[in-house]
Amino acid sequence: MARSVGGATRVADRVRVDCALVYVALLGAALTVGFVSWPIFAADTDLWYHLNAGRYVATQHSLPQAAFFSFVRPAPPWLDYYWLSQVLFYAVHSVAGSGLVELRALAALGTYAFILATLRVGQRGAGWGWTAVVFTWTALFLIGRLTMVRPGDLSYLSIAAFLFMLESRRGLLALPLLALLWMNLHGIEYPVMLLILGAYLGEWTLARFAVLASVPAPGWRAFAAVGAALLAVLATPHGFALIAAPFHSLAFASQYIQELRPVDLSGLLALRVDGLYVSRPSFLLLLLGASGLAVLASLQRASLRPAHLVLLAGGVFLLTRVERFSAEFVLLAVPLLAAFRPSLSAKPQLNAPLRIALGVAVAVFPFWHLYKVLETSCAFPLCTRALPEGSVAFLNWAGARGTVLNHPNDGGYLEWELQSRQQIYADLQTPFLFSDRDIFRADQAFQDPTVLAGLVSEYHPAFLLAPRKLAGLGKWVGQVSDYVPVFVDDASVLYASRASQADLVARFELTAIDPFALVVSGDPADPKVLARAAEEVARANEIYPAGGRMRAPGPGRMRPGRSRCMHRDQSSKDSSCMRERRRRTAFVCICETRDSVTPSTSPISRNVRFS
Repeated sequence: MARSVGGATRVADRVRVDCALVYVALLGAALTVGFVSWPIFAADTDLWYHLNAGRYVATQHSLPQAAFFSFVRPAPPWLDYYWLSQVLFYAVHSVAGSGLVELRALAALGTYAFILATLRVGQRGAGWGWTAVVFTWTALFLIGRLTMVRPGDLSYLSIAAFLFMLESRRGLLALPLLALLWMNLHGIEYPVMLLILGAYLGEWTLARFAVLASVPAPGWRAFAAVGAALLAVLATPHGFALIAAPFHSLAFASQYIQELRPVDLSGLLALRVDGLYVSRPSFLLLLLGASGLAVLASLQRASLRPAHLVLLAGGVFLLTRVERFSAEFVLLAVPLLAAFRPSLSAKPQLNAPLRIALGVAVAVFPFWHLYKVLETSCAFPLCTRALPEGSVAFLNWAGARGTVLNHPNDGGYLEWELQSRQQIYADLQTPFLFSDRDIFRADQAFQDPTVLAGLVSEYHPAFLLAPRKLAGLGKWVGQVSDYVPVFVDDASVLYASRASQADLVARFELTAIDPFALVVSGDPADPKVLARAAEEVARANEIYPAGGRMRAPGPGRMRPGRSRCMHRDQSSKDSSCMRERRRRTAFVCICETRDSVTPSTSPISRNVRFS
């Protein structure tokens, strides 16, 4: 009887292991399909300023020392701490435009592979249920960071690789070379590298001096490899200048860039589920809770390793500093969670049909979550929905010259597309390139007449490129300057100076349509006004036929006072018209790139009244 019960238990255990293995394999396959097929979204324009810097390094054979693409004076000095990532992005893009999708997939899947490998260190075939749980939570949480093409993706890959190598003690002699690459790919992440190397080096030192009997001490070559890797911080073109880079004040930038704000700890206490979609903060809450339980269990078992505790403490510190570091926290918690290994047996025991139904339900939700997160009808390989493509196409088509005063949200894309022919004001490389004052002025110039008048008087830009959301600009821009609208696309309105761009203004000034609302201006009963409006819309379509809301109707179909949302498929849920109806938030400082928020006050000027 005992033998049969033991055999049944072993069979049940084998079935559970096989089910977990199949589940992890299917989740890995789903992640692979998602990252290979999901287009690059213009959630912000960071990718393009990286491409632009990569092009500069590749063509000039030197690192940029100042903001060469900007007309701000004096030119802001530039510590380009991610120059190697930029060269890599530019090289991949030059070889194949869609290659950045594959590069993103390789970085993301490599990160997931190292996470899974770390979770399995020392497991010897057991614990696959817990592995599946932790891998699911970390994988779904990190999607929000890994779907964008940024140097940070390569830091996440490096963190995961270092943790696996140090936890398993495999490939340690390669650490100095990998550290050298990491510091030149994304040097500002050096405190995280020092934290990881220092945590294991300290633990090994305790083991070497027989203070920590539970951890076997590695050989001297491992110590030498880690010591050499620590020196990679200084092995960049910037030398000691890199040391101060991570410690810039983020007080102002955190007001309009969400990921630079501290994590809302009160918000973590709410587990938010919408159908089968679980929010990123909810996954973070689950991982925080599991990490706390792992610490308590390890203390009870007297098995808490110093390296794991240091990594977790460092991750929590980073998490409380800015929201961007939530990904670092999750990665740094993986070794501790891997060592936790709790029993996942259901208590009280459920009957077999109920266990199977519950298991299937739990296993299905990550795939539905992936479907909801990665679902898109946008073009592959690049979704340009929020970019000022049409205005850029107009400037290039007209062979325009002269500087462009832009909102920083669009800066990265503009500097890449306009190249050296036209300089812009600023992108969102703040506070590491542009000052708080520069970014404040760039934003408020499109909302405050006084700020715009000051910038125009100082720099005399030839063009203004206004975000279409800032429709208030059109009501007062003519009162403080000589700029008139000459082009409009789905995301922006382009203004030109009547004084410096007289010929272009004479040919392309928009006089019969409101470029923000796309309604006929002037006498709605005058057929000449309607005909001129139709002509202006048709001209915009001829220059930029890929536009959505500017689809040109015939002259007889122009309607006065009605929005010209002329989509090829007006019923599409992704159309600009539909998206605009869903937007109800009024932004004051609209630097919404990277999930930005609106500041209620500004540290630059307490006298400016935000409207």
